[in-house]
Amino acid sequence: NISAQAVTADRLMATLFHVPRDITISDLRFQVTAGDAGKMARVGIYKADAGLLGTGSVLLDDMGTIEVETVAIKTVTKTVVLPRGYYYRILISDGTPTIRSFDCTWSPIGLTTSTYTLAYAALYKDAVGYGALPATLPAGLSGWTVGYVMPSKITSLD
Repeated sequence: NISAQAVTADRLMATLFHVPRDITISDLRFQVTAGDAGKMARVGIYKADAGLLGTGSVLLDDMGTIEVETVAIKTVTKTVVLPRGYYYRILISDGTPTIRSFDCTWSPIGLTTSTYTLAYAALYKDAVGYGALPATLPAGLSGWTVGYVMPSKITSLD
């Protein structure tokens, strides 16, 4: 199910994705469906820890910032090499824009414990603070059934 979800300010959102073979990407994109005047978002990629539970995942690239005040597809351009494995796409904002999102029905992160009808699409941590991304994902991450749609352009199969 594709929808849109309001961002919680200072919440670090980590959406898991799998890279089945070595690739190089040139950007990270997301769609703002309702903007927040004067606000920014920061995006990046973490190499997932062995247990896929976030804590201990290491920052691969803090790709930078982009404004989220206008309704549009946002593109942060940067070349990043991704060897085969699991990664987290990160988005954190100092505002509350609405971002294109999806509900998840299966994920290696696990199922919701209350209903078992949705899987965890992402992990999150509140009150992280907007700024440079930390070297490792913080402790105390929680599962969330909504993930942000954040595709990348693949420029080469390495």
